[in-house]
Amino acid sequence: MYHAGDTIRLWVSFKDFGGEAVEPDEVTLNIYNSRRELLESIAALTKMGVGEYHYDYPTAEKEAQYVYEFAGEIGGKPIVERAMISTSWV
Repeated sequence: MYHAGDTIRLWVSFKDFGGEAVEPDEVTLNIYNSRRELLESIAALTKMGVGEYHYDYPTAEKEAQYVYEFAGEIGGKPIVERAMISTSWV
């Protein structure tokens, strides 16, 4: 659990079906609230290596749940990685 108001590093490592690192096209980071409503769509990600990206996301000052989604395309087919994070004031 993270503290409300923290900046957290969100990262992804895209892999193919064989477990090899792959580089998707048009990678974006989407942030949703717990009701699946899109809060932000971010394209300015930091590239760390083949198929590896991160973004430092500042959370709100209140308790919340977020779903973050890294999305792109490989060979014209979508690839998506999602996870949920929660923040607490305490």
